[in-house]
Amino acid sequence: VVYDIGCGDGRFLIKCAKLVGCRCVGIEVDEERAAEAQANIEAAGLSQLATVVVGNALEIDYSEATGMGNQTLLRFAHFSTLATKC
Repeated sequence: VVYDIGCGDGRFLIKCAKLVGCRCVGIEVDEERAAEAQANIEAAGLSQLATVVVGNALEIDYSEATGMGNQTLLRFAHFSTLATKC
């Protein structure tokens, strides 16, 4: 499971789920952005792989995590390397 902290509109979740087939969870504190992300995930047909949780990232249980990511990481790490273990 790959967690995207501060998932915004869900684009990282969608990319990860599409390209690698990972199960993805977005964490978003803003309810409107979380709803937008979930709508984008559903529009992409990926709701079986990706979902969004509204909440404080410091209070989430990450025990299932095999990877963490966000848009900033994409600038510094090759995407396939980040997602190979999900």
